[in-house]
Amino acid sequence: INGRSEGVISGREMKLDGKRINKKSGDKILVYVVQPENEEGQIELSVRRTGTALKWHDLEQARVKEEPINVKVIEANTGGVIVEIAEGLRGFVPSSQLKNNRIFSSVSFNNKDEASKALQTKLAELIGETLQVKVMEIDKEKNKVILSEKSVYSDTDMQQRTQTLTSLKVGDNLNGVVTGIAPFGLFINAQGLEGLV
Repeated sequence: INGRSEGVISGREMKLDGKRINKKSGDKILVYVVQPENEEGQIELSVRRTGTALKWHDLEQARVKEEPINVKVIEANTGGVIVEIAEGLRGFVPSSQLKNNRIFSSVSFNNKDEASKALQTKLAELIGETLQVKVMEIDKEKNKVILSEKSVYSDTDMQQRTQTLTSLKVGDNLNGVVTGIAPFGLFINAQGLEGLV
């Protein structure tokens, strides 16, 4: 911690939300200073007292490094799903940021109401599932976290997408695969390019 001596975390101060944290040598960690100098001349620190601040810190690191995280779906609403990132910290995955095959089926609908009900059912079926997502936006002041499942899987298409874009010109024909059917059109993956018809 760049002090005159090393810091030490011991006993229950190593726990966050009642669970012992696992760190290895070289990992950075957010700590709370309990005592600037104890009887042995060490700086006493706590992970337990960092509480929510550590969760936000880890979340920001995942956003900066573009690392995927696992979250659990706990609620569904008209716009997407609410997920638990860590104990006491929730996020939102808009339906537009979920994988198309999760929410759009190959069934056609007679009207918008039918399609809306089907979407609600699909979203509700996700409750209890674990999703792998990337952090898109964080607003700590408003306690708001926006996540994306699509961005995790789009990385695999990136090389093919780049290759397709370098040779693509207006008027070219591409072969594509329908990845989802919505009331407003078809989602198609054409050689790494995700598009809407």
